[in-house]
Amino acid sequence: MPESRSLLRQHPDKTLWSAALFLWLTGTPAQAEDDAWVFDVAHAHIAENYAWPQSDYHLRIRSQDADRVLVYVWHKDDEGMGQLNSQGFIRAGGGKSFEIYLTTKTRSVISERYFQ
Repeated sequence: MPESRSLLRQHPDKTLWSAALFLWLTGTPAQAEDDAWVFDVAHAHIAENYAWPQSDYHLRIRSQDADRVLVYVWHKDDEGMGQLNSQGFIRAGGGKSFEIYLTTKTRSVISERYFQ
């Protein structure tokens, strides 16, 4: 835990969400070169279907096996999700984040799953 605290101290100007995202991304083990296709396919799918710049979202492999890879797409509009607003109500966020299922056989998107 001391490492986490020191990383948060290095980024005092970041919001709590940004600091948590930074820890999540830097704490993730480096992906093998074999997984590079996953990010290429996910970025291409998002560009084609949503036209989002890559700066608007983050990708993370949530799970994978011999047949499928599940990629989480976290959009920056959803940063405030679950936080209290100035009136004390929980913010719902932008609702743009979703998961992409990829097949390892054809290295393509099988489906998407959205959150309620």
